[in-house]
Amino acid sequence: MKKHKDSFPHSPTAKPTRGDYVSWAKWNAYMVCGAILSSLGFYGDQALGDAVATYYHYKENTGSDYEVSYRQDYQWKQYGGD
Repeated sequence: MKKHKDSFPHSPTAKPTRGDYVSWAKWNAYMVCGAILSSLGFYGDQALGDAVATYYHYKENTGSDYEVSYRQDYQWKQYGGD
């Protein structure tokens, strides 16, 4: 597994700005809307399901590994996915 290069080091003394809170709320809304619309079938057969799950894992900020199946995604696209 290739390790991610941390180009945005965490600073425990950094304080979030108002813009940080606005951005957090905006991207959280995108994630929730994507999950709702995907579950209602607006994006076909789980088109956003993996993306929403991956982003949710990122926002949890646990530091645990998350595996993405590029082979599965490629096969989905090959058989008619967008």
